[in-house]
Amino acid sequence: MQKFLIPIGGVLAGTGMLFMLFGFESPDGVDMAAQISTIGASGVADISITGLGKMAFALIFAGIAMMVFGNKTAWQETGGY
Repeated sequence: MQKFLIPIGGVLAGTGMLFMLFGFESPDGVDMAAQISTIGASGVADISITGLGKMAFALIFAGIAMMVFGNKTAWQETGGY
């Protein structure tokens, strides 16, 4: 079973990491790089998370949970090696 859980968990966690790129926005809809370069580090408090950002966190946590669960009993199927 873990020969499927571990790779699928890795794919989910990796996809979540990629979704993090588009998971945050500024209140006025300006590109994040332009927002930070214009108003500086004081504008970081104005950054909000989007629906894609929430899904990214869910994918990362689900992927990690699948990898941990798949690895939990892997030693039993390999005879302890």
